[in-house]
Amino acid sequence: MQDQDLLGCGEADPTLLEEALRKQADANSGALPPQTVADLLAQWTKSLARQNSPWAAPIWFVEGFLRGCEFMGLEEEPPAPRPKPVLGLHHVSLDVPKEMKTKLYNGGIELKNREAQIIVCEWDDGSYRVRLEQLQMPRLEAPAPHLREEIEPHFTIGGGTSCVKYVLRNLNSGKTAMCTYFLEVASAKIEVSIFARKSDGADIEKYEYLIGTIRPKETA
Repeated sequence: MQDQDLLGCGEADPTLLEEALRKQADANSGALPPQTVADLLAQWTKSLARQNSPWAAPIWFVEGFLRGCEFMGLEEEPPAPRPKPVLGLHHVSLDVPKEMKTKLYNGGIELKNREAQIIVCEWDDGSYRVRLEQLQMPRLEAPAPHLREEIEPHFTIGGGTSCVKYVLRNLNSGKTAMCTYFLEVASAKIEVSIFARKSDGADIEKYEYLIGTIRPKETA
């Protein structure tokens, strides 16, 4: 699934979901109509603990999608061929340390070593604005008791890169569990998240220098 912040905003592409549901239906000799499958999914969700927590949002999306298929009769029309996405960052580039493994996504890149996982992604204007507004909104759930939130709205990284910085710090170890940075590079809206791969956190803020290397991508 795509980032669950897109669910319900009209920006999520349900094509992959529809294709997966069709494959599942083809694999079963007696395929059930979407409404019946949606009812079964809702019944299963109600049996789970914390069924109303944000983690369940993708399940609600699938249920709503199934009910929409039944209402609109979309189950009779196979989806149009889906173009392959262009992997990697589209508008910016950054320096990648040689010791880090990389994985490309549509509009994003992941860097990883034994200590940290770094995800850099590009947002459209609307999604970027929503992500920033979420930092100011009351939390549906407080962070775990051993974590403390910190927000620096005017953080500057060496070299003059200005951004909004959000931190989750482990109170037991004093180390950082996660850092997220929001910045604009030329016209690109960028979010960078750095995660510690150890449960008690790590010195992941030393990777902030990579944010200072983010620059507009050169065009041929």
